[in-house]
Amino acid sequence: MKPKTYTLFRLPLPATSRIAWWLASAALVLLASRHLPDHLWNSYAHVDLGYVGVALLSVGGNTLAKALRWRRLLAAAGHTIALTQLLQAVIIGQMLNWIAPARVGDVGRAYLLGDDAPAPMLTLATVGVEKLLDVIAYAFVALVVVIWVPLPGWLGTSLRSLIGAGMVVGGGILLVLRARIQVGWTLLRLAHFMPIDRWERLVTRLQTGFQGFAALAHHNDQNVLIGWSAVIWLTAILNNVLVMLAVGLHLPWPAALLLLVGLQAGIALPGLPGTVGVFEYACVAILALWSVQQSVALSYAVLLHGVVMLPPVVVGAVLWGRMLQNNVRNGVEQDARARLSSPSSAVELLGVRVDCLDTASMLERVGTWCEQRRSRTIAYANAHCLNLAATHPDYRAILKRTDLVYSDGIGVVLAARLLGGVTLHKATGADWIDQFCGLAATKGWRIFILAGRPGIAERACAVLQERYPSLQLVGTCDGFFHSKSETAVIDELGKTQPHVLFVGMGTPHQEQWIDHHHGALPHTVCWPVGALFDYVAEVEPRAPRWMRATGLEWAWRLLVDPRGKWRRYVLGNPLFVYRVLCQKWRQH
Repeated sequence: MKPKTYTLFRLPLPATSRIAWWLASAALVLLASRHLPDHLWNSYAHVDLGYVGVALLSVGGNTLAKALRWRRLLAAAGHTIALTQLLQAVIIGQMLNWIAPARVGDVGRAYLLGDDAPAPMLTLATVGVEKLLDVIAYAFVALVVVIWVPLPGWLGTSLRSLIGAGMVVGGGILLVLRARIQVGWTLLRLAHFMPIDRWERLVTRLQTGFQGFAALAHHNDQNVLIGWSAVIWLTAILNNVLVMLAVGLHLPWPAALLLLVGLQAGIALPGLPGTVGVFEYACVAILALWSVQQSVALSYAVLLHGVVMLPPVVVGAVLWGRMLQNNVRNGVEQDARARLSSPSSAVELLGVRVDCLDTASMLERVGTWCEQRRSRTIAYANAHCLNLAATHPDYRAILKRTDLVYSDGIGVVLAARLLGGVTLHKATGADWIDQFCGLAATKGWRIFILAGRPGIAERACAVLQERYPSLQLVGTCDGFFHSKSETAVIDELGKTQPHVLFVGMGTPHQEQWIDHHHGALPHTVCWPVGALFDYVAEVEPRAPRWMRATGLEWAWRLLVDPRGKWRRYVLGNPLFVYRVLCQKWRQH
């Protein structure tokens, strides 16, 4: 049996390999932590903040040079885009590269330029040219290191092999791109066996992509690109030198070059978000060649890591949040009227149909089912749910059979906007539960709560009963069947015949339970609600209003329960972004 793989830009990467790198990174962090309490803080007491400030300015100059190089590539392809827009895309892309696997930010830049951006295929081609220029520059810097720095035999041999491979690959790709028209026609002739529609799509993609390589055909553009690439790499070297001076390290300039070569190789390896551990120990290993003490090298590494990583991550997060907020606001203004006039419309996200309903329309539909005493199933979709659906065929099949799937996360709202051009409204349970219970109390609908840890359902029931005295809550049970057996709950449901059954067992268990048992409830709407009643019972605190308004409620949940939520958000959110970008790529 073949090992399970994640498809990253159509290259199979074994899951076991990525897990091994994560474990290695975690081990390096644990090793480094032995020195953190004493040596690091003592070293930072003597840091020259002036050099740190100049290093931060150098990071800003490096980012600006990347944006200017990218603007030249796009201009050569016939597209003029404002520098501020390019800077925003570059910074957000850098943030995603640091925190997400497989350098999602590089691909994401194709979709961060707004509605007037060139075709993603063309934009990705310009990003590819950037990477090619960086590979050649990397090989050149490594060559200088081999010439000027006395290295151990094994390291010198490795670098020479790396230089040779970089030169061969970079030169080969350059030759192919210079002859791209002939290469394109050759590929098309080889693909003559394709169906005509797929062949035409291939032709369109090749034509669009080749436009992104236009800068390589003009000497003026080539010279400008080489100049900006030199600025990018020189500012990176300058960062290393300035941080060395900040911590009191006075080493020869080849040390900064070797650090740059080693760190570029290190951050390319899959590891923990931010390359934590790999980055630090690469610095320690390289500085050991100049007999730098491990504690001093580690303090330098942590400071350098912060200087190069924190600015794009912090600024990128702010820009990303503003962009998401603007997208949602603009989407509401543009699509709300059309969506409300066609409440049955839906959008497909990662193989799952999500209905385009706002909270009022959703509650109206549920109310109709309750009045007609129909057996119906409901489900919600957020980034975590769609990640699970992508890897659990049974759960995905359940969602396809579900009568109503509504949006319960900002990630799904933005994905729908990107992939389907439609606007979904986030209908979080904690926002609609009071409205629904008020309606149920007025209409006389019976409600059964099967959710949460032992005691949660009863406590939530008491809270709701106090708010709505006429609300008919006909039964409760915890979601683990500790207070009652599953058979007893089924019997009680048959006797009470509730209009609505709320089920909170966590995804996908609650959907699986409903799919298995709703056939025995011919007059009940079965509604999975996750941890909703933890909030109703006031066991879990809700995010501040400003975080909910800006789509950052997930960050609050991670902050409140990092141990329980880190996998869902730290790993799951970047994976969701990657999957959405892949679907967008397939659409084009």
